[in-house]
Amino acid sequence: MAVSQIEKQYGKGAIMKMDEQTQQRHPVISSGDIGIDLALGIGGLPRGRIVEIYGPESSGKTTLTLHIIAECQKLGGVAAFIDAEHALDVNYARKLGVNIDDILLSQPDYGEQALEIADILVRSAAVDVIVVDSVAALVPKSEIEGEMGDSQMASQARLMSQALRKLTATIGRSNTILIFINQLRQKIGVVFGNPEVTTGGNALKFYASIRLDIRKINTIKSGEDVTGNRVRVKVVKNKMAPPFGSWEFDVDFGAGISRFGSILDIAAEHGIIKKSGAWYAYGNDRIGQGRDNAKQYLRENPAVADKIEQEIREKFGLTEGSAAKEPEIIRKKRDRQILSASDIQKFVAGIASGGVSEAQAAAFTMSVFLNGMDADEILTLTQSMKESGQVLKWDSMDGPVIDKHSTGGVGDKVSLMLAPIAAACGCYVPMISGRGLGHTGGTLDKMNAIPGYNTNPDIPAFQRIVRQVGCLIIGQTKEMAPADRILYAVRDVTATVESVPLITASILSKKLCAGLDALTMDIKTGNGAFMDSLLRAEELGQSIKTVAEKDGVRTGVLITDMNEVLGRTAGNALEVFEAVSYLKNENPEPRLKAVTDALCVNMLMIAGICRTEAEAEEKVRTALTSGKALEKFAEMVAVNGGPADFCDRPTPTCPPHR
Repeated sequence: MAVSQIEKQYGKGAIMKMDEQTQQRHPVISSGDIGIDLALGIGGLPRGRIVEIYGPESSGKTTLTLHIIAECQKLGGVAAFIDAEHALDVNYARKLGVNIDDILLSQPDYGEQALEIADILVRSAAVDVIVVDSVAALVPKSEIEGEMGDSQMASQARLMSQALRKLTATIGRSNTILIFINQLRQKIGVVFGNPEVTTGGNALKFYASIRLDIRKINTIKSGEDVTGNRVRVKVVKNKMAPPFGSWEFDVDFGAGISRFGSILDIAAEHGIIKKSGAWYAYGNDRIGQGRDNAKQYLRENPAVADKIEQEIREKFGLTEGSAAKEPEIIRKKRDRQILSASDIQKFVAGIASGGVSEAQAAAFTMSVFLNGMDADEILTLTQSMKESGQVLKWDSMDGPVIDKHSTGGVGDKVSLMLAPIAAACGCYVPMISGRGLGHTGGTLDKMNAIPGYNTNPDIPAFQRIVRQVGCLIIGQTKEMAPADRILYAVRDVTATVESVPLITASILSKKLCAGLDALTMDIKTGNGAFMDSLLRAEELGQSIKTVAEKDGVRTGVLITDMNEVLGRTAGNALEVFEAVSYLKNENPEPRLKAVTDALCVNMLMIAGICRTEAEAEEKVRTALTSGKALEKFAEMVAVNGGPADFCDRPTPTCPPHR
């Protein structure tokens, strides 16, 4: 009750169990240097977090942030640069790989304006990286408008504290990386200890998940000419991985961080590139005598450098790359390209882990809705969604494990009768159902009309009850096909319900993760179903049958009419009452009986229980007339938390439909 009250007042997700927010890997964006990515411990800078990069003047702080922006843009992301110092060198940024035409640039007049702009960009959830350069330049408006010499004690610290309190929660929800560049100052009168301190007070130290200390440690010369700096980055705070990792790298004047130098150093340190004396070798090829020549070889052969970098990432368990490729995948499908299996698997993994935002999921579903998918894409999408969570196994069962699924329609309560009928005939029916999709009510909504009935038992309880009773109707659990649960909700609010590839993957990912031997599909068509044309219904039926059988599940498909309400009632509680009446064999409505009988017969035949339709029809008739199907339904309700006498008096206990 308390959880429901909190979610009602503050929204879904305001409170949750820890395992509901556990992520497979936190989504990141690369720093642009693999050594820094490794020092961070997670392969890059974490999305949805605040990062502080600080150091002395001319140490490479802005250079590092420009590389991060370039990496973000390579992935199709959006970056913003809030230039409070009014000192951004556009030409230098372009040389570092930043697409100047696409970057969002703001040069605010005072600190409050800069932070308000950052807040608006974060709340938009449309910007992936925001850089604020720098904290020292975030001068409060009162100080700018005051007289020289006016006392403004701690006004900047108060401003930063207020802004960060406001920004922290929205940053997490928007998946934006907010980077603050900061300078070092010297405390006056410090005799013992380190006199260095960053500007803006202590709030940023507290709210930042990552703090990077960047300093020049040497100069790089070519003869007498200084061509760059040797720089060290130290991770002094890290909430995502163990802190205090560090990395030294080259910054070449006019070119930024030397990616090839870092690849060479790490590969040589870990034996991917062999070093013998002054010579460097990769595989059977010598790539240069001396570090500078080996760097030049990699610069001239970027494909080799990419291959070496991939080997490094695999060695350190960062094979997913420096960041999610969601925008690139969305763009491919938007432009009518075929997605590879790897593309689909990565995108689905991102949905399940939280790395794919709701906006990206919506863009993906709309792209698929408009441009479709071929059979291989649908199969991969289905399998990836199925494998995003737990797949059940049923060992030592004395009957076939089978399920039925309907695409839904007004008054469709067939599952409530069919599951206990099939169980009474010797099948095991682990029925994982959904809620309403489009304008139709879902099976789960109907089961929720039974007081006390638990639509979300844990997996062990689910399997135990199915073994005991023979059937159980539940909702999708958080362990099973979590990627589908997220996409299902997105489709319902983005006008993409009718997409055949998405319907196929959604239905089958839920069904196949239940470990079925066989599946019967009821494709509804007509003006009471969301699949309103026979042609579209046939297309969906063929798609589901093809994909399910490729995954090893025997599948039967029936297309049934939904041009009028199925049965005598519509509405969750009323339909439950009608289902109980049907199981009591109390003058069932003819159309409802015809559809239910046909689906039951199909189930028994593809499950191998019966060889002929006549035999199957007789079994179904016996299950009803003997009262065994009603007993199965009553037992299912009672064992799963509902009233023990529900079937004796269903009407008074069913709450009104809302």
